[in-house]
Amino acid sequence: MLHYQTDGSPEFPALCFLHGFLGRGDDFSELVNYLSQQFYCICIDLPGHGYSLDLPSDTYAMAYAAFQVVAVLNDLAISQASLYGYSMGGRLALYLALYYPDRFPQVFLESASPGLASEAERNERYVRDMALAAELQQDFPRFLDCWYQQPLFQSLRQHPKFPAIYQKRQQNHPQDLTQSLRAMGLGVQPNLWPHLPHLTQPIQLIAGEWDRKFVAIQQTMAQSLPNAKCTIVPQAGHNVHLEQPAAIQAIIHAALDRSSSISQG
Repeated sequence: MLHYQTDGSPEFPALCFLHGFLGRGDDFSELVNYLSQQFYCICIDLPGHGYSLDLPSDTYAMAYAAFQVVAVLNDLAISQASLYGYSMGGRLALYLALYYPDRFPQVFLESASPGLASEAERNERYVRDMALAAELQQDFPRFLDCWYQQPLFQSLRQHPKFPAIYQKRQQNHPQDLTQSLRAMGLGVQPNLWPHLPHLTQPIQLIAGEWDRKFVAIQQTMAQSLPNAKCTIVPQAGHNVHLEQPAAIQAIIHAALDRSSSISQG
């Protein structure tokens, strides 16, 4: 079972968080400190991250990772939870929303993608991911430096909390991260674009205004999802929940309050 931590009362509505690549459950601590006053927050370490280490190699794939997230909820006797996923965690959250729709009645996707639409794109990305995995194993400090030099992390690098984040990322285990990249990277992720019209639960799409690539992806997704709202957060890049936590708190509250009003009506 995946490692997880909870905050808030079990009597509150459940809200489950899934982090991005290189991250861990406590990446959402600032959000959780505020939201746990009204929600039962569950922060999960995904395979190869945090304390979810040394797992069998076949448990890193998206389908099994999704199964393990559901197992956490079962362990907590939670039948339904709102779901918040960031980047890699957002891709997993979308998969969960599709294949376990009854368990996740409200979904938040931050800087997330349904995958690559063509086989050629997936093959190209797979080759790139395998090269990154090899580099990760050979020289993790260099890999980490290169990872955060990507344009989508430019605003994050300038954030006052980035040194602490970077130090925390250095605590990762390269071998486990390699397994995650090989099994859950975009090159092997199933193409979920054709399935978006079948998602009927409310989906909140979130991107930072400076992350133009994912702004475009979220806006395109919104056109295929029957019950989606897309919010572009000002003065934020790829990692919106860290760069603008108050904006994310407001988005979560507004969406869940709206859902509560509809269900009561």
